[in-house]
Amino acid sequence: MSFNILIAEHQFLIKQGLKAVIEEKALFHLIDEEIGQPANWADAIQQFSPSIFITDHQSFPEDAENFPAILGEISKHTNVLVISDDQVPAKIRTIIDSGVKGFLTKHCKPGEIRDALTAISHNNRFFCQEVMNILLDDDSKQRTVDVLKQLSDREYEVLELIGKGFTSKEISEKLFISIHTVNSHRKNLLRKLEMKSPTQLIVFALENLS
Repeated sequence: MSFNILIAEHQFLIKQGLKAVIEEKALFHLIDEEIGQPANWADAIQQFSPSIFITDHQSFPEDAENFPAILGEISKHTNVLVISDDQVPAKIRTIIDSGVKGFLTKHCKPGEIRDALTAISHNNRFFCQEVMNILLDDDSKQRTVDVLKQLSDREYEVLELIGKGFTSKEISEKLFISIHTVNSHRKNLLRKLEMKSPTQLIVFALENLS
């Protein structure tokens, strides 16, 4: 059994690179056709019946707004693999949520592309490590934003000063509050941020408030 692959890609070198990877394995067959703009893709899918359709939404900026809908419709008829240099987490999530089976970056090695094609040909999903890192980093940032929203204005002020290296005594003098109150804020910060040591507070403040 072989799997037919159709590519919609403006960049000649990218398409040639994909062609070389695809043709390495007898399992895959490239449908070497130029199918033009996204408006033509539905007809091309119907005509060629590919097992996998590969494209890059960034190659067609004029259709950027409609791309999730376009990919969503195509995903009803074939498995879609996006290979793009998009680094914006929200855009990547929107494309993934449209129903595509895989998302790779153009920095991926041939082995990772082959792994993606193999997984998708068996109707499984595949996302390269770089894409996963982008999404995980974004999740981490969002969790930080959510945590910081739990802090009172005074706790936020204390955390900022902790990150700047001020001692409890210096913070109390700067904010005109007692050291006891500063230490209470420190305890609340440790609890809300789910940390166990003052050092963790300092690192957190340096990484997120500087």
